[in-house]
Amino acid sequence: MKNLAAYVLVIYIFINSLFVFKYGKRLDFISPSFLILLYLFFICSFFFLARNYKQQLNNITKFTLFYWIIGLMALVVFIAINLMVDGTSLNVDRWSAMEVSIRALLNGEYPYMAIDHLGGRSSNFPGLFLIGIPFYLLGDVGFLQPFVFLCLLFVINKTDLSPYQKYLVIFLLIFSPAYLWEVYVKSDLMSNILIVLLFMIVWQYKYSKNYFQNPKTLGVLSSILVLTRGVVIIPLSVFLFKSFYKTKLKSKVVFLISFAITVCLLILPVILLSPDFESLKEYNPLELQTRHSFISLEILSIVLAFIISFKINNIEQVFLWSFNILCLLIIPTFIFFLYKYGVYESILNSVFDLSYLGKIIPFSIIIISQYQTYLNE
Repeated sequence: MKNLAAYVLVIYIFINSLFVFKYGKRLDFISPSFLILLYLFFICSFFFLARNYKQQLNNITKFTLFYWIIGLMALVVFIAINLMVDGTSLNVDRWSAMEVSIRALLNGEYPYMAIDHLGGRSSNFPGLFLIGIPFYLLGDVGFLQPFVFLCLLFVINKTDLSPYQKYLVIFLLIFSPAYLWEVYVKSDLMSNILIVLLFMIVWQYKYSKNYFQNPKTLGVLSSILVLTRGVVIIPLSVFLFKSFYKTKLKSKVVFLISFAITVCLLILPVILLSPDFESLKEYNPLELQTRHSFISLEILSIVLAFIISFKINNIEQVFLWSFNILCLLIIPTFIFFLYKYGVYESILNSVFDLSYLGKIIPFSIIIISQYQTYLNE
C-alpha cells in the first residue's frame, strides 16, 4: 500500500510540475527549474508537517468550522479570479467555446459551427452544454469552476474520511498548479471530471447496497455525464458495469430506457439544428476530443474499464482503477508527443495540451487522501 500511495503521489507531483515548468518559463526573473524545486519543497514540507500534526488535526473539536473557513476562503479567491480575469485576453478558449456554443444553441443555431474568440470551436458534448447553461445565464460560464468546488466542499464534508484526510483533499486541490490554471483560464475540463467523481461518491453513499436501486434516475444522470466528454465512459464503466451485469432484468431495462431517452433528448435537438449532413460530419466534437489520444488506446482503455469493473469490490478500487486506466490512456500519448516533437514544442508551444493530463488530478487526490496513512509509514 505504501508503494501504491507513493506511485499516485509521484504522478500528481509530476503533472503539477509540468504546469510549473511551462508557465514558470514565461517569467524572466526566475528560473523554471528553481520554481519546480520550490514547488517540490513546498509539497514535501506539507506532508512532513501534516504527518507530525495529523493527530492534532483529527482532534480539532471544531474541525468542520475550520474546514469551511479554509474552503470558503479558497472559494472567494476563485470567484475573485474569475471576475478579475478578462477571458478574451487569454490564449485559452475552452470557456469561450462553451459560451459561444451555448449561445448558438439557445438561438436555435448549430452549436458546433460557432466560432470562439480564438477562432476555435467547441469540443463539448451536449451534456456539458446542459450543465453550462445556468452559468451562461448568470453571465459567465467561468462560474462553473467555483460552483463545482463548492459542491466538492459539501460532498467531502459528508464523507467518512477523517478530518486529516478531508484537509488533504482540499489542500491538494487548491495548491495544485494544474487546478489553479483551470480556475484562472475558466476551463471546464477538470471540473467536468470532478463532477463525475462527486457523482460516484454521492451515489455510493446513497445506494451502497445496490447501485441500481433507482435505475431511472441513474440512467438519466449517467447519460448526461457520458455526454459531457467521452473520457467519462472510463470511470463510469468501472463504477457501474459490474452492478449493471448483476442487477435484475427489470432494473436493466429501466436503466437502458431512461439512458436512451435522455441521450435522444440531448443529442437530437443539436443534430436537427445542423444545416445539412455534411456540416454535421465536418463540424462535430469527436475529432477535437480525440486529438490528444490514439484510437487504439481509447478502445483499449474502454474495454479495460468494462473488464476491470468485475474485479472491483469497493469504491476505493473504483477510484484507483479509474486513475490507472486514465494514466494508460493519456500518459503514453504525452510521451509520444515528447518523442516526436521534443519538450519545447510539446510543452512550451502547446503542441500537446497539458490540461489533458489534468483529468488525472481529481482521482489522484482522492486516492492520496484515502491511502495517506501508508505515506506516513
